[in-house]
Amino acid sequence: MTMDKMNFSLVRRAITPFQRFFQTEASGGIVLLVVLILAMFWANSYYAEAYHHLWHLPAGIQIGDFAYAQSLHFWINDGLMVLFFLLMGLEIKREVMVGELSSFKRASLPIAAAIGGMAVPAILFTLLNPPGTAGNSGWGIPVATDIAFVVGLLTLFGNSISTSLKVFMVALAIVDDIGAILVIVLFYSSAINWLFVGLALFPILLLALLSRLKIHSLSAYLAIGFVLWLCLLQSGIHTTLAGLLVAAAIPVSPGMNPNTYVKKLENIKQEVVQTVKDATPTEKSYHGTLLTIKNISRNAQSPLQRLEDNLHPLVVYGIVPLFALANAGVTVNLSNLAMDMAHPVTLGIIAGLVLGKPLGIMSACWMAVKLGIAQFPYDTRLIQFLGLGCLAGIGFTMSLFISGLSFQDAGLSQASRIGILSASLLASILGSLILILSVKYRKPKEVTESSLL
Repeated sequence: MTMDKMNFSLVRRAITPFQRFFQTEASGGIVLLVVLILAMFWANSYYAEAYHHLWHLPAGIQIGDFAYAQSLHFWINDGLMVLFFLLMGLEIKREVMVGELSSFKRASLPIAAAIGGMAVPAILFTLLNPPGTAGNSGWGIPVATDIAFVVGLLTLFGNSISTSLKVFMVALAIVDDIGAILVIVLFYSSAINWLFVGLALFPILLLALLSRLKIHSLSAYLAIGFVLWLCLLQSGIHTTLAGLLVAAAIPVSPGMNPNTYVKKLENIKQEVVQTVKDATPTEKSYHGTLLTIKNISRNAQSPLQRLEDNLHPLVVYGIVPLFALANAGVTVNLSNLAMDMAHPVTLGIIAGLVLGKPLGIMSACWMAVKLGIAQFPYDTRLIQFLGLGCLAGIGFTMSLFISGLSFQDAGLSQASRIGILSASLLASILGSLILILSVKYRKPKEVTESSLL
């Protein structure tokens, strides 16, 4: 193999996971938009009562005299969404180990952008809902970005938006997710039950031991993770943490190094050729040979990548849309809409997501570049960063999740959901318009870093 071919192969291997991730998130964003429209239509139709009643239906298990039941809404938000956070944890670990966050030089700009994009929205929300007011507990709602919606919109621009910008946006959203998760765990946990916190240490230590021993059995990690989820459920610490801890423990290294993998394939090469030549596709020998290849390839893939590949479609096309269907259905009363829009919680969320996100991201990026700890990608312009900053104001999934943790009062919950939906719509329109202008009036000459500043 020539050096050029080898370099091309390495580049392709590095880009392929990002492309696969980007394509899945983009189509997932389209599904999410369809479900959002369905939820809004259902919640404002003749069957609105059935919509709200459905999510309060009890569901659970009973074994003899033991019975445990919770609402469907609980099982979606505190049960299935743990898999969402597990996937998020896997993506974060992959990016930290081998991706865009694997070195300070690569990670400094999206980290700075994410910090600014979380801090400024929280400050703006708090200014409109100061400590002591009923809505102040919702300050965490505007800190999050919904990566599926953002990626879905970016795909509409095709090659007009550079790959480096798309990679930056994904990295920013992942760091943003880390911040949102920390906010949930640190500030949105209920009263702590220290007995169950102590019990939770045992599965955590087991996970650490499995990781230390480089055990590659995913079923072992998931079984221990389920026990950890049960402990956290009773501890008062949000169950989000269970998904993250399991993800942190799962090995990123494959069970078989590439050289061993190649040797094993070479050893069975003649057997494969002979079997495929002599056997028909319905014979057991043919399927046995294919199964051998599958098992060898499976061991050559890291447990982290294998679990991420299996979880991604389930979460993107199943769990997140189901969560949106259960949480995004806001009943809009036109006679009260003006009052709902003027609610401090609604205004705080809109200000945080629509104004705070781009302001925080742009100012943090500018400061990081001025301090010399980061640099803009060479093929981007300031107006494109502004457009991305506006798109980062699409909160939706994580914002709805934090909203559910923030407010038990029906009025505050209604105001927060109206704010999230309104802000996400405004942010998507504003960001898209700015990116359209950046493409339409793009200068043909190459833009240098100095012109960004």
